[in-house]
Amino acid sequence: MDLLANLSLGFGIALSPYTLMLAVLGCFIGTIVGALPGLGPANGVAIMIPITFSLGLDAVAALVLLTSIYYGAMYGGRISSILLNIPGDEPAMMTCLDGHPMAKNGRPGDALVISGVASFVGAFLSTIGLMLLAPALSRIAYQFGPAEYFRPVPVGVLHTGGHCLEQPSQGRLCILLGDYDCDDRAGPELRHGAADGGQFAPL
Repeated sequence: MDLLANLSLGFGIALSPYTLMLAVLGCFIGTIVGALPGLGPANGVAIMIPITFSLGLDAVAALVLLTSIYYGAMYGGRISSILLNIPGDEPAMMTCLDGHPMAKNGRPGDALVISGVASFVGAFLSTIGLMLLAPALSRIAYQFGPAEYFRPVPVGVLHTGGHCLEQPSQGRLCILLGDYDCDDRAGPELRHGAADGGQFAPL
């Protein structure tokens, strides 16, 4: 019941003409910002934060404007990726692999439409998932400690670095074997193949 009540309240605010105007304006600005290589969604939102203060917007209006800019910038980065093969931000790099060849084959409009539809469907489904799973996830996240925050660091570093090795499986094997440890005094540390765990290198 709380979910339905919150949804009705949210839609009542989101579907007001003033909020819709801010959303359209934010998406337009965000698309322009995202199409400029090097800016990206985070910089676009950071630039607009002081402007929302100077305009005197309330909290709801400011959040709608900033999230719309972020969403528009996420799509805007695909424009330069597809048409120019220049990613506007990091997530748009993979769009260059499929979108730009389509543009070179005379189908830039199709690539832009597919990217926009895929972006909308992904955002829509993730929003629904967030609404349904946020209470349970928040209870799990509240139990996270230093070890849980540390574990993704070596996973990401070794997984990325593993691609640079002659045998990429070596990097992933270190994680599967738990080749890192935490010490109460020195903090997170990575074992360098020491079977006894006697030699550590602080991260």
